Parts: sequence; structure tokens; C-alpha cells
Amino acid sequence: MNWDDLRYLLVLARAATLARAAKAIGVDQSTVRRRLEALETSLGGALVDRRREGWRLTPLGERVVEHALRLESDVAEIARLAGADDDRPEGQVVLTAGEVIMAEFVVPYLGDFGARFPKVTFDLRVSNHVLDLARGEADLAVRIVRPDEPALVTRQVGALDVGLYASRGYLERPPTPALPLRGRVPISDLDELRGQRIVTYDRSLARSPEATWLASRIDPENVVARSSSPFAMMAAVRAGLGIGPLLSVFAERQPELVCVVPSPALPRRSVWLVGHPTSLRTSRVRAVWEHLAAAFEREARPTEASDRA
Repeated sequence: MNWDDLRYLLVLARAATLARAAKAIGVDQSTVRRRLEALETSLGGALVDRRREGWRLTPLGERVVEHALRLESDVAEIARLAGADDDRPEGQVVLTAGEVIMAEFVVPYLGDFGARFPKVTFDLRVSNHVLDLARGEADLAVRIVRPDEPALVTRQVGALDVGLYASRGYLERPPTPALPLRGRVPISDLDELRGQRIVTYDRSLARSPEATWLASRIDPENVVARSSSPFAMMAAVRAGLGIGPLLSVFAERQPELVCVVPSPALPRRSVWLVGHPTSLRTSRVRAVWEHLAAAFEREARPTEASDRA
């Protein structure tokens, strides 16, 4: 059996369709099909059911994938061990974070680090989905969702305020029943939100604390825009499309935005550094960890007003 064929099976199991699997690996569909057929021949059984709506694992395929996932983690562990004894801060560090945290915090913090450790390079993986550090998808992660993987090393390094914001143009429109906020912000009566036009996250981020908080206080028919991108949400709020939840540290930099409901009415977001214990034994990863921890603990704190509240 060609062990590399298992990788194709894992990607197909995650992607569910041949086209998405081929795109994820960077090959054509015929290559994925050929490698899968070779694996089935070597194992003597069908691993997937080929259907029009997608490819589904057979019972044998499910058992093989279960073992292949453990192999994948073992391979990632071997790769980490290969650099664990290196005392020189050099080489590549794979770092993942959501787009706003990566662009507004992580990348600006890396400038000083690059001056100190010029031989360390970065693979910056921007994703609003949690990458699996145990499988080697990244060395370090910065998350604003509390980690729940017991095998990983975690460190809370700060907290960020969240508020509801609107543009001055939105608030200065002629008052109508749908716009009762004119000249009266921030508001204390949250029932007034039910008449507002709302910008919020789409289904992929609907379970975030601020989206959950907002969903219980608005009428769903008043949602005028949803997005998986915090940057797109800020742009929509700035354009006057509606009121939306934004991280205060970024929204307060926009002079045209006004806080309608400040923190701590909305839940704050904790900032976490997450790493794999083996990766943290390498000098380059450990150096990035300590640098980011110091930077976040210095900057990612709630505002003084929120602290007092």
C-alpha cells in the first residue's frame, strides 16, 4: 500500500466532493480518482460510495479514515520533533488567526520580531475557522474563542471590548419609526434595537458571543446584511447600511462610527495564544509565542470605561 494514498482519502472525506478534494490538494480530479482506486485495490474493498450529490464513506472507509487520522497526527508529531532540539531561532513558523486579528494585531506585532530574528519566516494562515494544531495545520494560533483541546498549550493574553456601532449618516437620517435613535446614543433601553436595520455575521459565525447576544434582541426580518468577514461588516456599518457588532479597538479608529451600545453590555472576547507542546520546544516557535504574548498583554485589554463598568 502507498501510504500517501491515505492523504487523498482524508482530503476527500473532508471535502465530500471530488472537485473540492482536487482543489484542496492542488491536483486534477483524475489524480484523486486514480489514487483512491489504487488504495481500494490494495485494501481489497470499496472505501467510498460514488453518488451524484457527493462521495460518501463506506463502513470500511470510515474505519480506514479513523486510523488514517491517527497516522496524520503521528506524522505531524514527527515533523515537530525533527526541529525540537534546534536552539537557533530560524526557519518557518506557521501562524493562524482570523482576518481582523491577523491584520490588526498579529502582523503589526511581527515587525519588531523580524528585526530581532531575521532568520525566522512566517506562513500566515488567515482563517475564521479553527485549524487543527494537533494535525500540524499550524504551529501557533491566536484565537478569540476559548480553546477546548486538552492536548494543547493555551494562554489568555487579553480581552477585547465589543460594541454595537452605527455610522453618523445612519443616525442623522430623518426620524422614522424604524430609526428612533436620532440624537440619543448610547442607548440604555435595548428594546429600541428591535426597530433597527442590522448588520451581523452569517451562519458560519452565528455562534460567536456577540452574534448570539444580538440575535436575542432583534427582529430577524430587520437584518439587512450578513457576512463571514468582520472587515466587510465594518464596511457595511460605515456605509450606513445598518447597526452591527464590532470590536471596539478597531471601530473607535473610525471617526464616522458612533457606539450605540457599548461594552460591557455585549460580551467581551478573550484573546488566547494556542500552541502544540512539541512545537513550543523549538526555539523559533517559542520566541514567537513569547513575543506575541508580551505584545497582546500590553495592548489587548478592555477600555478603561469598560473596566470601571
